Amino acid sequence: MSPASHRHLATELLASVSGKLPGTPAVIAAAHAHAVLALADEVAALRQALQGKDGDPRG
Repeated sequence: MSPASHRHLATELLASVSGKLPGTPAVIAAAHAHAVLALADEVAALRQALQGKDGDPRG
């Protein structure tokens, strides 16, 4: 998945629970999922940058 896709999924996830699950556990779970997907974006960007710098096609 591309970083934009991760952000899109995180936004959809937060929107889907907004107003439906007002409890603290649901809010924490949604925030955690958002953070994990944002971290995936950063890892993907770093991997791309390192591959471009070294010219190494391995992932």
